[in-house]
Amino acid sequence: MSWPTIWAAVVEYGTLLVNGLSLEGVGQVGFDEHRWRDAWPEEKWAMVVRDLAAGRVVDVLQGRSSQGISAFLDAHDPDVLAAVEVVSFDPWRGYLRPVRTHLPGARIVLDCFHVIRLANQVVTEVRRRTQWEILGRRGRKGDPLYGIRHTLLKARERLTERDHQRLTAAWTHPDGDRWDEVRCAWWTKEHLRDVYGASTVAEARRRLDVFYAWADEVNIDEVSRLARTVRLWEPEILAYHTTGGVSNGRTEAFNLIIEKLRRLGHGYRSFTNYRLRLLLHTAVRWHTPPTVKIRARTRRPPMIA
Repeated sequence: MSWPTIWAAVVEYGTLLVNGLSLEGVGQVGFDEHRWRDAWPEEKWAMVVRDLAAGRVVDVLQGRSSQGISAFLDAHDPDVLAAVEVVSFDPWRGYLRPVRTHLPGARIVLDCFHVIRLANQVVTEVRRRTQWEILGRRGRKGDPLYGIRHTLLKARERLTERDHQRLTAAWTHPDGDRWDEVRCAWWTKEHLRDVYGASTVAEARRRLDVFYAWADEVNIDEVSRLARTVRLWEPEILAYHTTGGVSNGRTEAFNLIIEKLRRLGHGYRSFTNYRLRLLLHTAVRWHTPPTVKIRARTRRPPMIA
């Protein structure tokens, strides 16, 4: 059979299955965007809506805009939206307005993975800028700061004795951290990580004040920008401790499945087919009947001469 014939049957049968998906019975919702194709920049983005508690995909939306999220939420009954208690997403303002408008009773939690990633980006930016100011070029093999680029992104409690020695050697090298800005950026990242390691909201707020004080003291442009971003999202960051540590990690992990399906399909041109393929793979519970075990053939006894 030809592929168009097979896909026509998939569309006819699968569309009925995915059209019944909704937020009914969902209490924790996660939003995340990804790039579903490289061409046509106005259509290359898509957003995944996921049930964080059950770990299933609710829908895949085309584009990356607050209008798309509002249209998705408008399609649901008010009683269904009222049952949503927690919403988690990354620090993008496009999520905030439609969620506050359509889900006023839900608590918004900023995903901790994205917050720490912003801090890691600050460390990388300060390291690269220092590299340019000292040597006038990008980092190369053998440069002290280039050699610790991965070590700087590791958590403090995961550093080995050798890692500490490499960091100290790079920070004290004449062509390394000459103005002590890379070390200060690294401690900024660790102070922000300490906020998520707190056991109570009060302790998290105290550690957040320590982070603000440190950012003001070091007076580095990249660090000050990160502190302004954290102040802007402070209630959503502290909500991590009031919701029992809700994270959007399951939605982020879904990106690996997306990339696998894109490779299997060698790319997609139609978002309708792309959405249907993802939902059939991740959102529909298929009933696979158990296979019948094949009875093993009786082994003949060896012949005795």
